[in-house]
Amino acid sequence: SFALYIPLSAKFAHDLYCMYRKEKQIIEDKMTAIHSSCILVVFDENGVILEVNENFCLATGYKSAELVGVHHRDLVSKDVLDDDKYESFWNKLQNGKYFEGNFQRKKKNGSPVWLYATYTPVKSLSGKVYQVIKIAQDITESYQDKEEILKQNTYLEHAAKILRHDMHS
Repeated sequence: SFALYIPLSAKFAHDLYCMYRKEKQIIEDKMTAIHSSCILVVFDENGVILEVNENFCLATGYKSAELVGVHHRDLVSKDVLDDDKYESFWNKLQNGKYFEGNFQRKKKNGSPVWLYATYTPVKSLSGKVYQVIKIAQDITESYQDKEEILKQNTYLEHAAKILRHDMHS
């Protein structure tokens, strides 16, 4: 019976290893898909950047080495930092709350970049948040187009008021 136990254990270990490799490959494939189409930033639980992908570098003008170790606040405009909501945002992330929306950030040259992003806390088995993953899309161009349309609409509304006033005079 001992001779039968060894081959069964070896087969079990082999099967377990194959399952592990398959699961690992599936995770790697999913990460490759995310990296190919999305901006990805990984923060520690306090907001320090641990990892950025190439899409984030392209959107912001930074190199990866310039960002790792930098705090999230260094990519946020001063008016956002002065708002109490910024501190609350990170406190809520640390407590496991998920955020989604449009966020303005700063490029390396100081100009704004608009991102549609999700900030998702990553928890340990004990439930403690130890990282935050940001997955985003650069929406700067469409945001600027929308702002331009709003400006044009405001101008047209003003012009229409002047015309109505002139017609009634």
